[in-house]
Amino acid sequence: MEYGSNVYFTWIYKPNYMIKETEYDYLNSVLYSQWIDVAQQMYHDVNKLLTKVRNRQIVSHRMLEDGVYRTDYENGVYVIVNYNTVPVLINGNAIDAEGFS
Repeated sequence: MEYGSNVYFTWIYKPNYMIKETEYDYLNSVLYSQWIDVAQQMYHDVNKLLTKVRNRQIVSHRMLEDGVYRTDYENGVYVIVNYNTVPVLINGNAIDAEGFS
């Protein structure tokens, strides 16, 4: 979200253990059926913001505090991303741990 890009997943159809000791051994927890519902919600949440900034230029990017970044777009839309494992309060707005607003 910080850079205006969408989420991306790598999944497999077979159980995870089937790729152990193969060239794909570096992949962890990639069985699509375990992620499909979470991914659907993530795509929905992300696209809600990205439709507002698609094809818009980033005009400002700055750190607000440790682990918290704000990106401003040319149309006045902005996103604040919290990489911390605890919620933060920025200008009266609560941003969930590892979330965005």
